[in-house]
Amino acid sequence: WLLFLLGLGALGGMAALSPWPRILLWKRKGKPGQVAELAGRLLLKNPDHLDLLMTQAEASRDAGRNEAAIGICEWILSFIPEYVAALRLAGELYNSHRKDTAKAKACYQRILRVTDNTDLDASRAIKNLDAVHTMAQGVEAAATTGNYREMLKDSKTSQKLEHEQKLLKTDDDVLQAIAYKKEALEKKPDDWKAWRDLGDLQRRLKAWTDAEASYQKAIELEPVNPTLKMNLGNLTLNKHDDQISTLRAALKASPADPQAKAKLAQAEKARWEFAAQDFAWRVKEHPTDMNVRFDFGEALYRSGRTREAIAEFQISVKDQKRKNASLLRMGECFRKEGQLDLAVKQYERALEDLGSMTDTKKAVLYAKGDIHEKLGQLAEARKTWDELYEADINYRDIAKRLEALAAKAKGA
Repeated sequence: WLLFLLGLGALGGMAALSPWPRILLWKRKGKPGQVAELAGRLLLKNPDHLDLLMTQAEASRDAGRNEAAIGICEWILSFIPEYVAALRLAGELYNSHRKDTAKAKACYQRILRVTDNTDLDASRAIKNLDAVHTMAQGVEAAATTGNYREMLKDSKTSQKLEHEQKLLKTDDDVLQAIAYKKEALEKKPDDWKAWRDLGDLQRRLKAWTDAEASYQKAIELEPVNPTLKMNLGNLTLNKHDDQISTLRAALKASPADPQAKAKLAQAEKARWEFAAQDFAWRVKEHPTDMNVRFDFGEALYRSGRTREAIAEFQISVKDQKRKNASLLRMGECFRKEGQLDLAVKQYERALEDLGSMTDTKKAVLYAKGDIHEKLGQLAEARKTWDELYEADINYRDIAKRLEALAAKAKGA
């Protein structure tokens, strides 16, 4: 896989295009091999660029270069052990390519630890792996005793086992799984795990009311389990997000409609107010979980409660994985509070750790330059924005901002 990391291979007449558009073009053309090779070339300049590494890993998998993809994932995980995207791809390939279900399950279990048991795909993958293991044991036992007929005498049970093994890729798959789960609940109505799983399936189909009822039943049967309450909160957030997505589409279709704008603003406000309320109890339940702390701070920030948000970000900043994002948000909070000098300090602290030009670094440079301009520090603003402009000429309105800054400096 190291050969692919070096990006060997010719890209012919596409060389005139800049790298990222070329990657997108090859993706649209269904050429994963070229995507992997081009990503490798870009990694020579930015060897720690996570987006590029994952792009190369996924393209290698799509090109059938599974060992290369696994190697890249293992490389990422060697320095960021909890990087979910790499864990997910590694788990997939350990299972499908190497048939190493133990390693695959370990990846998905780590995802659940990182996400505090909220990642439905990882949870589902573990269940599928366990089902495969169970059936394999049954087949092995039958081979030893010669009792295949006994194992398969109930054809419906066999079908259910087979269904449990496969990933639910279509709505029809999910509907069939729901039917099986309801049938199981008729026989064992006090199984809180089955009610939770039913809620998960209904949530996938956006059957919000049914999913809420299933989660509530699970909570009724297992009231001391905080994860169930968390599932219910995530469901409500999903419901809000679905409504917001619909309203954004309506606004895009009628951008001049004041009612569409008002409805979207109201829905976004309701979403973040609920998130702030929901994450408040999550923080009490998991006070040392920095992901929950950061998400609570984000909800407070989006709800306009900037002073409270700062307090949460001052805690989550201690976690290396959340440090730069927390500093960026703290800077924005101080800015909204009118404390511009403190905002600049947060951005400078973030830039000390940010090496390659990631999206986070671009956002920090843009915000820092904006504050320098507001403080009348035009030379510092120009220096900051020049660094961003040299890396990404199309970032937001940076080109126009630099033109306006030059005109302002000339007038001064």
